[in-house]
Amino acid sequence: VYLVYEEDVPAHFIDFLEAHVRLNWNGWSHDVQGGAYKDNRQSLYVRTILQYNNRLQLSKKTYMRLFAQAGWVSQSATTSRLFDLSGTRGTYYYFYNSLLTLRPNFFYADRFVRTSATLFPFGKLWDFTLSHPEPFVQLGAAYAPAALNMGLDRGTYLALLEPAIGIDGIIRWGAAFAYQLAPTSAYNYFPEPYNNFAITFIAKLIM
Repeated sequence: VYLVYEEDVPAHFIDFLEAHVRLNWNGWSHDVQGGAYKDNRQSLYVRTILQYNNRLQLSKKTYMRLFAQAGWVSQSATTSRLFDLSGTRGTYYYFYNSLLTLRPNFFYADRFVRTSATLFPFGKLWDFTLSHPEPFVQLGAAYAPAALNMGLDRGTYLALLEPAIGIDGIIRWGAAFAYQLAPTSAYNYFPEPYNNFAITFIAKLIM
């Protein structure tokens, strides 16, 4: 027998009716989500993301990964449909196209742009089953003009440049170092250098 106590029961429910469409072509994708919800009143909303994600072969060994993303959601949307601009700082995991110096659940916004370019200038230095190291340099950037909580004391927008350097595939593992550059008025600005860098580890599952 499971007893439900009063404090265990959610105090508020919202009913949603949604539609979701995604289009893909030549490295581009366009994701549109829209619908209606009923809270104290009936509201309609639209949420859309345009994305580019591709690999460009520059020479026999040199290649680059390009990523860009922009999102917008109408002001009538609920908090759960805002964009979560988070990263992997503090988790020590490296994911492609992630913001390495931002913490998880860091910033919520109704519109944003972000991009990254990762250059592998030498390709694989050697290629063995367990070891195929690939040095890389990366530059990421992100901007969001407004935060969810307009009372944030360090500013209400997010802006950053994120240079990074690393090496992948040393022995099925790799590592990267990233540092964050931000305006002093941005929410993600920290004067202490240790709050602006991240060291992450890269792992690949090879079957």
